[in-house]
Amino acid sequence: MPDWIWFAIALVVIVDVVVIALVLRQRLRNSGVDFARLAQLTKLIHEAVGEHMRANYSGNVAQLGSALESLMPVVETVVRNGGHKLDDDTLRLLVVTSVTSHRIAARADVQRAMEQVPRRSALDRAA
Repeated sequence: MPDWIWFAIALVVIVDVVVIALVLRQRLRNSGVDFARLAQLTKLIHEAVGEHMRANYSGNVAQLGSALESLMPVVETVVRNGGHKLDDDTLRLLVVTSVTSHRIAARADVQRAMEQVPRRSALDRAA
């Protein structure tokens, strides 16, 4: 096979990826997703998680569940004050990811502890 065919195939693949990314970004923008606001919100959540966990978690894995349980209302307040509405699963994923990236506990331990944290209904979050 001639070498120019590989170049043509690579060019087609690159153009396809760019077009798909632009189309997806436009569709998300039209659906109301604002990446700048979402990035700012995740930064605020990450800061709140770090502060709360440093103050309320000793490093004992047995106490991780109670620290996460007291953290969830803090995160919900940050989200609400930012003018966002995120479902419970998304909030939990953000918290698990943030706690893990702060290197407070191993991801498996955080996920196990998060399973023990009671889910809050929409009525609880509205109050």
